[in-house]
Amino acid sequence: MQFHRLIMADWSAASAPGPRRPHKDRCWVGRLDASEDMPELVYCRTRFAALAQIEAWTVEAASGAVLIGFDFPFGYPANCGLPGGRALCELLGGRIEDAADDRNNRFEVAAALNRSLNPDGHGPFWGHPARLNMTDLQTAKPNPWPAHIAEFRAVERGLKSIGIQSVWKLAYPASVGSQVLMGMSAVGRLLTRPSFAAARLWPFETAWAECLDGITIAEIWPNLFYPHWREDSRVAAHPIRDAQQVAATLLALREADRSGRINRMLTAPVHLAPDALTAVTAQEGWIVGA
Repeated sequence: MQFHRLIMADWSAASAPGPRRPHKDRCWVGRLDASEDMPELVYCRTRFAALAQIEAWTVEAASGAVLIGFDFPFGYPANCGLPGGRALCELLGGRIEDAADDRNNRFEVAAALNRSLNPDGHGPFWGHPARLNMTDLQTAKPNPWPAHIAEFRAVERGLKSIGIQSVWKLAYPASVGSQVLMGMSAVGRLLTRPSFAAARLWPFETAWAECLDGITIAEIWPNLFYPHWREDSRVAAHPIRDAQQVAATLLALREADRSGRINRMLTAPVHLAPDALTAVTAQEGWIVGA
């Protein structure tokens, strides 16, 4: 087995702390060690609490290899004007305000990015609560779509048939765009901490190596694993789907690690043309297991 510890996070872009009792649509984090078969799941009322739990588990793992997965994209479509990976963490870290009580300015940041990415039209970011009045951020998907900006990354184009959403969609059911804004700024904060000094973002900083040591932080999409694992008693026993998805992802990747299949999951997708692979590696990112 390659990874001593797996840590997975189901992220939230909420603007207030979650209820005291475990609840859906808030941060859930989980871990599963190489010697274990039962995931440990933790409900976190805020993003700050989730980051603290992830850091504590990572430090606790000492010198063992750790794979940390977050369920949001690590980049945007190629040639859109935004970077991916660590550069995206730094860009958003300088703009996103994320308070300890989860108050944040993600919609204002998206509106400002729209002005720079598409000054003569609408989008690409879209979606916000109707109570907000925002000139540069529409509630509905832009029509027509900006011709010079792709709606989906390469990895998403292959998964649209099973429900994956665009990184530009900030609100409404199944949206992931707000999680990118809040999540990548949070990953950036992790990377500044001494315990994460040698951490690498997959695949941007791993050269698609199939064997990884130290701390690796990667993008996951639980829907790749949840349908197969949802009947497993270790998954189905939990009443909240967000927690179930974390458990399913942990169990799926632990099984893949034990069988050696995880090595193939971490290597470059063979069906991509060289220029597409370059864009994925440098800017868009990829999903483990896609």
